[in-house]
Amino acid sequence: MRSPSQIFDFTPSGLRLGRWRGTTYAIGWSYLGLGAVLFVAAWWLKVWPGNQDLPWLALVVWLAIGIVGGLQESAHAVTAWLLGGKSRLMMIAGHGGAGQYRIFGGPRQAIVAAAGPVSSCLLTLLVAGILMFRGEASLWQMLDPLRPPELVGRLNLVSVGKVVAWIAMTLSVVQMLPLWRCDGRTLLDGLVATFRPHYTPSARAHAAAVVIGWIAFAMVGLSLGVAMFEDRQGVPRWPVLAAVGLVLWMSGQKVDPRIRVIDAKHQPIGWLGARRIRQAHHREVREASDIAKLDAILDRMTQHGADSLSHADRAVLKRASAALKKHSGKS
Repeated sequence: MRSPSQIFDFTPSGLRLGRWRGTTYAIGWSYLGLGAVLFVAAWWLKVWPGNQDLPWLALVVWLAIGIVGGLQESAHAVTAWLLGGKSRLMMIAGHGGAGQYRIFGGPRQAIVAAAGPVSSCLLTLLVAGILMFRGEASLWQMLDPLRPPELVGRLNLVSVGKVVAWIAMTLSVVQMLPLWRCDGRTLLDGLVATFRPHYTPSARAHAAAVVIGWIAFAMVGLSLGVAMFEDRQGVPRWPVLAAVGLVLWMSGQKVDPRIRVIDAKHQPIGWLGARRIRQAHHREVREASDIAKLDAILDRMTQHGADSLSHADRAVLKRASAALKKHSGKS
């Protein structure tokens, strides 16, 4: 039988940068490939009139994806640590963060999965709020993942802000889809484990696949509705929605490898658990100290009256009375 540490060994599908405190840091091949495609396309199209800034725009887009992916991975790692889990791999992929975490299953798994998209969505709202305050853009312009921002004139700080806000929102939406290796799939698996804890792993995978199938069916239906009513002059959106529905249906049968569920006996206490243990220990030490002082306080009150007690003595009596009521209520 393999030890718990051997069970969670893996090989990152990317360029490994190093390992620190049990966490492997890597850059996914998809992120590097996306950068190559962006730069080649930008250099090829920059010869057209008005496209001189395309190489710089490609660099901004590529770096923005990396920054948003790093933000999502940091949110995952911090949330997993707070809930008693462990970050095993922090990797930036072409669709954002694509790390791997060891966490106790159920609601904690869902919370860790949701932390990444929530963090990038907050980044979108922050940048969009700044641009709206300056009167540079509308909120909906940066919250629509199917419509990239219109960049008028040469690339400047405002244009960079629009690109970062739109990419952060787009990656939030992509990560929330129940696709393989996306946070939405991990979130769905965690919700199934939360509301159906008696299911076997195969039954949970089947339930998640059924939900993904219905979502894919709804996405295809939405694409047909959009095709009927959207503006014919602009770039059509329904092919994107239909493609997402097809990819959802194809990925429904794959098992998500991102978060490895651990048994309760192997569960780390985490920062919150350690804090609760420290608080309980402090309460026990304080109660023992109060009991040691109680006899002397009662003798002094009997001999000299209650007016002779100090504020500290009265606090000890108050805590002792509360502890006695608490223990009496439990019994």
